Amino acid sequence: MTTIHFFDANPQSEAAIRQITAKPLSGQELAFHAGPAEALPDAVIISPFVTSRITAELIEAMPNLKLIACRSTGYDNVDLKAAAKHGVSVCNVPSYGENTVAEYAFGLILTLTRKIPQAIDQLKAGNTSHEALQGTDLMGKTLGILGAGRIGCQMAKIAGGFGMKIVAYDTFTDSKRAEQYGFTYLPLDDVLATADVLSVHVPNIPETKHLLNARTLATVKPSAVIVNTARGEVIDARALIDALSGGRLAGAALDVFEGEKLASIDAELDQLRAKEVDHLVLQHSLEISVLQKLPNVILTNHNAFNTAEAVGRINQTTVENIAAFLAGTPQNEVKAS
Repeated sequence: MTTIHFFDANPQSEAAIRQITAKPLSGQELAFHAGPAEALPDAVIISPFVTSRITAELIEAMPNLKLIACRSTGYDNVDLKAAAKHGVSVCNVPSYGENTVAEYAFGLILTLTRKIPQAIDQLKAGNTSHEALQGTDLMGKTLGILGAGRIGCQMAKIAGGFGMKIVAYDTFTDSKRAEQYGFTYLPLDDVLATADVLSVHVPNIPETKHLLNARTLATVKPSAVIVNTARGEVIDARALIDALSGGRLAGAALDVFEGEKLASIDAELDQLRAKEVDHLVLQHSLEISVLQKLPNVILTNHNAFNTAEAVGRINQTTVENIAAFLAGTPQNEVKAS
């Protein structure tokens, strides 16, 4: 019997996974851990969420480890080279919620451009004035999509319904896809210069780290807004803050941002109690604090994936991945490039 360890698991996800595993993983023992992944010397199979960091040190501390079953599409939280070195397979959930994330991203666009949080807060305070609440239409505006994969294409589909023009940047172009979803490929700088709304959907890989930085942000219209539901590392937070506070960017809605784990009160308390705080940790903590205070910024907590339907698909595929591995027919494997 193999014990399968699920990390970052709340009671709701535990109940759902236990129900799914009744047949495909019958005979296996399941262990659920509320916290992030930790070294378990006897562990053979672990299943982390994106909130766990599976480092080389952690992999080395689990000499019996054979499979890391990510409950996510992204796997930048796993050291793939270390996994390969130690003969550990890594699999992911390649598709679970293109529409789910795209719907959330568009919700953020509307929330930002129509000043919905301010309207709610103002009315709660008894103020019925409209002067500070004037927003902007989306019809006729240009949506710039960074990353025209599954989620990016769903964004284009939704934007078409709003009467928007759509341009996209991607290192891989597909003319049939562009025709199907009604967008035009342009070079990165042209997308940035053209877009009234920028929506980020690229993976976190070395080539995309700080794709939006001081130089690239300088090409964006001052009237434009940015929405990021991909990975925080794609945007240089300091450069973004400079643009937002300097009037060179109208607004930003971020479901992900650099150092996002530091936004919790527990993380802040840990920093206060620490004898020494890493410079980068302190920098990200300050950036988050400033972003939270800027009036033209909306922050949410990596929540774009979070619908009952999408989480159900994540759990289902994860269980299928584990069952396939145990049967000797691994699926959805990812490897270091």
